[in-house]
Amino acid sequence: MRRRHFMKHFTKLKVLSAAALVVLCVSLLGSSFGVAHAAAKASYTVTVGNSATEVGIDILAFVPQTLKVHRGDSVTWKYAPVHNVRFTDTPDPNLIAPQNIDGQQIPAVDPLVAVPSANSGDPLKPGLNTGILGDPSGPTDFTAVADLPPGTYNYHCDLHPGMVASIVVVDDSVDIPTPAQVSQDAAKEMANNVANAELAYIKQAEIAQTPVIKDGTLQVQAGATSGPGTVERFFPQVGVIQEGQSVQWTVAPGLEPHTVNFNLPLDGNIPPTLNVITDKKGTPWLVPANTFIPTGKSGDSFTGADVYSGELFPSQTYSLKFPKAGVYHYFCAIHPGHIGTIVVLPAGISNPLVVPAAPAPAGTASAAGTASAAATQASTKAQ
Repeated sequence: MRRRHFMKHFTKLKVLSAAALVVLCVSLLGSSFGVAHAAAKASYTVTVGNSATEVGIDILAFVPQTLKVHRGDSVTWKYAPVHNVRFTDTPDPNLIAPQNIDGQQIPAVDPLVAVPSANSGDPLKPGLNTGILGDPSGPTDFTAVADLPPGTYNYHCDLHPGMVASIVVVDDSVDIPTPAQVSQDAAKEMANNVANAELAYIKQAEIAQTPVIKDGTLQVQAGATSGPGTVERFFPQVGVIQEGQSVQWTVAPGLEPHTVNFNLPLDGNIPPTLNVITDKKGTPWLVPANTFIPTGKSGDSFTGADVYSGELFPSQTYSLKFPKAGVYHYFCAIHPGHIGTIVVLPAGISNPLVVPAAPAPAGTASAAGTASAAATQASTKAQ
């Protein structure tokens, strides 16, 4: 009898103990969700930029900008579109400079940036450079193993100064977010960047509906920005002026340069910005296309022949005067799909997009006239 009573309570105790064990395990699993331990090596992903071609949006950011890993974890950078990753604290000040190619000084991209210093899958080392990647015709990702002691390792994109990020290697005893959690957070951040850039596009497009012509010069903004987001469009995309007037382009603040190139090819295709040439030793070089090299200078008159501004950096301006009526299409040599049009009306035809100032009502004086009359009266009284 006692044995049966003991066994009954022992069985009940076992059930309770098993239930407690299950609760404990669930609790432990719940507390470690989204946390990576150092026992197994993990593989993380960093998105290098993003391109929403529907409205010409580029996100110039590494997402996540700061990534924590354990020693031995791997990091894969996925490029969209064209960038590089180089582990130094400062960008190359001579990105494009004359290089000795077969005894000639030819402008080319610095090999320090253009040529990778390691292969995908190699250990991550200070100074590592992935080379310029992201063109759909070539590789669009690069992986490195963070076999480094704990510390912060900074890197950047040389093509877009200000586009910076860091890998933080932490001690194995430190818990960090899992690759899945990092990717989930990064997707939300990137979607937010794109949404903000789309709002910037809408806002700038609305502003451009009321063109500004001051002192005979139409103002055109090249690009728009919102945080790391850039919009590769001209505002207004179609500008209307009269014979003899000018257009001034101003590059929007941010990280992205632009160019102003007349004329757009008849087929509408923008030529590549960079071309690959090979020297006598078989070494490939990235050299700017002719459309990237300036012709003439800002303020020149546009004759109808091809003219190129060269690279214009944020807040820089470039202008042309249009003495002859016509419709002229142009493009940015850096960004595919970034095109605009200038319509020059013949003399005597008013610009339908410019609203003239309303005349003062009959019998009223202008503020300037009233002030002048008051000044005259005051002077008379003083005499």
